[in-house]
Amino acid sequence: MDLTMVDATDIEDAALGDEVVLWGQQGRARIGLDEVATWAQTIPYDLLCSMGKRVVRVFLQEGQPPKVLTLIGERHEIEVAEQGSAGAAGKRRRRKVQYRTRAGSSG
Repeated sequence: MDLTMVDATDIEDAALGDEVVLWGQQGRARIGLDEVATWAQTIPYDLLCSMGKRVVRVFLQEGQPPKVLTLIGERHEIEVAEQGSAGAAGKRRRRKVQYRTRAGSSG
């Protein structure tokens, strides 16, 4: 499904919320897709094809992410207000993810 687990046991300073790069570049360090494929005893194409449609791809432009894309479409998070349960007063807010496809629909 859409779950990946990484063992960070041997990384002393690892903390919840740290950025993790599975392949690509972070600062001056780089891990190539071909290198990861070798470790996994497969080919780079296999790794790319095994990523699910909902996996977020962030493309940077001058260091900033102008768009957050998945294979479903462009990903947007919106805040929505919901009525509380029957006994609860007021509204609560939550974040909802929507995808805008090339055809312009969202869901």
